[in-house]
Amino acid sequence: MTNRSAYDLTVDGEQHIAFVVDTGHETCRSVTNDAENVVADLVRLGIDVDRYRIICRDSGGTWDGIDTEDGRFAGFYALRATNRTEAAFMALTRRTRAQLAAGVRPK
Repeated sequence: MTNRSAYDLTVDGEQHIAFVVDTGHETCRSVTNDAENVVADLVRLGIDVDRYRIICRDSGGTWDGIDTEDGRFAGFYALRATNRTEAAFMALTRRTRAQLAAGVRPK
C-alpha cells in the first residue's frame, strides 16, 4: 500500500467547487486519511482552497466536505450526500469557517 491517496479531480471554476473522488482505496491511503496532502495538491495546482468548496466522494459513494483555513486542511464536514449534484448544492449553501467567524449568513 502506498502512503498517498489516489483520486480523480474535477474543478468547477464558475461555482468554485473542487470534486475529489477517491479511486485508490484498495491499493493506497484513502482521501479521508490523506486529506492534508489532497488540499496541498490543490494549492499546488493554483486552486484557492479557502475560496473553493472541496467535496469528496469516499469509497462507499458518500460525498462529504473538506474545510480549509489559511490554505490548509482544517477538518471535515458532513454532507452525507449520495450524488454529486446534491453534494454541490449542500456545500454551496453551507457557511465556511471564515464566514461563521465573520457572522456571514448564506444567501
